[in-house]
Amino acid sequence: MRNRSNNSLPAFYTYHNDMMLDPDKPILAILDINDFTYLHFHDCFEIGYCVSGTGVCMVEGTEYAFKEGDVEIIFPFQRHLSRNGDNGSSRWYWLTFNPHTLMERSGLGGSSKLEQLMAGEMGLCGILTPSEYPEIAGLVKKIFTETLEKDNDTPYHSELRALYVYQLLIELSRRSANLPKLQIQRDRNLQSVSKALDLIASGIQNGNLPSVEDLARASNMSVSNFRKIFRKVTGLSPKDYMTRALINKAQQMLLTSQKSISEICIETGFGDQSWFNRQFLAKTKMTPSGFRKKFQREYVL
Repeated sequence: MRNRSNNSLPAFYTYHNDMMLDPDKPILAILDINDFTYLHFHDCFEIGYCVSGTGVCMVEGTEYAFKEGDVEIIFPFQRHLSRNGDNGSSRWYWLTFNPHTLMERSGLGGSSKLEQLMAGEMGLCGILTPSEYPEIAGLVKKIFTETLEKDNDTPYHSELRALYVYQLLIELSRRSANLPKLQIQRDRNLQSVSKALDLIASGIQNGNLPSVEDLARASNMSVSNFRKIFRKVTGLSPKDYMTRALINKAQQMLLTSQKSISEICIETGFGDQSWFNRQFLAKTKMTPSGFRKKFQREYVL
C-alpha cells in the first residue's frame, strides 16, 4: 500500500560504505538509532529486509507501509526515510553497495546494461511485499543469506552475490514494464553541491566543520548562489543543515556509547552544553537525557 505525501522535509546526504566489498557483515539494526529515521540520500543502491515490526518508508514523497518479511529497494540519490509504527521498534537488515563495482570485482562486467536498467527501466522502489513480488523478495533474501552466512573466501562467493544482484535488477525491470518509470538520475543542483556535501559529511566525522565560504568555493559558486542552490537540494540553509546533522550524530552517540552528555556536546562541536541542550530540544522535542532514557534500553542487538 502506498500514499502520496506532501510533507516537505530537509534531506541529508549520508556516507554509506559499500558493504558488498567491505569485510564487515550487515548487522541486525534497530530502526530508531540509524540514519534512516530522517530524510536522506546517498550514492549507493540499498536493499533491506524487515525482520520484525511495522512502520512506514517514504521514498521521494511516496509512503509505503512495511511489516515483517517485506523488502526495501532504494536507488542511488533517492530521498528516503523509514519510521516505526506505534507498536515499538522494527528491526532490519540493510545492505548498501555500488552494483557497477560489484560486477567489475566479480569479473562479470555488464556496466552498460546495468546503467540502462537503472536509469531507464525501473518503475518499482520502496517497500515490496513477498505476496505481491515473490521473486524480488526471494532474491533479496538470497543476497542477504549469501552475505551473512558465507565467508568472503568461500569459492564463488562474490560471483554468486553479483549474479543475485543482476537477477534482482532484471526482475525489477520486468515487473516495471507497464509502470511509469522512476526518475533516479542525479539532478544538476545536486551535482553542483556534491563536493560541499562531501565536505560537510567529512567535517561531521572529524569534528572540523567547513565554513559557508569554504563550501561555496568547493562548489565554484558565489556564497549567495550557493546558499540558494543548497536550500533547493536539502531544504535547509547550510548552517541549519550542519546543526541538524550534528544533532543526528549526537543522537547516535547517546544511544551507542556511555559517554556523558557533556562529552558528547564537546565531540559534536557545540561546546556550550546549554546551547547544545536548547538545539537538541528544538530539533527533537526532547532533551538529550530524555532521549537517552527513552531509547537506550531498546538498543540491544
